[in-house]
Amino acid sequence: MYLKGNKLKILLPYLGTLLILCGYLKLAFFYSHFGIKISDYLEITEVITLFLSDAFKYAMIIFGVFLFGFITDSSDEIEDKENLKNEIMETEKWFPRLIKFLKFSTASIVNLSIYLVFTVIAYFFNPKNIYLLIIFDCMITLIIIFSYFMLEYKRKYKLRFGENFDSTYNNLILMFFIFLLSVFYSVYLEIKITEKKNQQFVCFTYLKKDYQSEKEYLYLGQTKNYLFMYDKANDETNVFTRKDITNFVMKTK
Repeated sequence: MYLKGNKLKILLPYLGTLLILCGYLKLAFFYSHFGIKISDYLEITEVITLFLSDAFKYAMIIFGVFLFGFITDSSDEIEDKENLKNEIMETEKWFPRLIKFLKFSTASIVNLSIYLVFTVIAYFFNPKNIYLLIIFDCMITLIIIFSYFMLEYKRKYKLRFGENFDSTYNNLILMFFIFLLSVFYSVYLEIKITEKKNQQFVCFTYLKKDYQSEKEYLYLGQTKNYLFMYDKANDETNVFTRKDITNFVMKTK
């Protein structure tokens, strides 16, 4: 995967937009699990900065993508890959085109096969802790499927407009797809950790009533103006206005 230098400046604003979108989606998916439409409790200035908590993770993804492309793809290899993709797109019949794509994706398929073997082995020895392997299996599978559909889209684009779809934009779309997979994985982990054991102890007084997160409540988080606690007994989420909260204490366990 690579980005052409003359297009990098043009794409940077799009990359910033993708990061903001991913930050919002992560929060929206997490709180929707607990029945909250988080957009009703956010200010626009908060939305813009939501991705900052995961900025290092996204930076590592971007760095890893560029580093992998730099190490594995010489200019000749990039040209060869582009020629192979063009050969696949020029194949008229669907099934031969699919076979050529699978051959083109041999490395990804081999990686997937290795993860699947480890997943099966882990299932027999420790079935309770195979979720991470299953997630990796799904991620690699989705990336392969996504790459195939992108190639089909590029083929239709060329047939319709008579020119190739810019690979730079294709890579930007693929990067966004990887970001989304990372978002889903992060949300899954955060929900599991929150439901299993609160990482933060919170206690406060709200309208002359005391609340704390260790007993009947789970602390979910807070925005600029609101704080969210999940009531385990009643299976509902309570929203507290922060300006009405007093004696607030938060401790990391």
